[in-house]
Amino acid sequence: SIIRESMEKNRLCFQLNGKPQANVSPIRQ
Repeated sequence: SIIRESMEKNRLCFQLNGKPQANVSPIRQ
């Protein structure tokens, strides 16, 4: 659950910054 929350926070930050998600979510690949 902690990992999921960190991923959600990272995803929101990346959406705000307009950066690609590929760099922050290696678990999905």
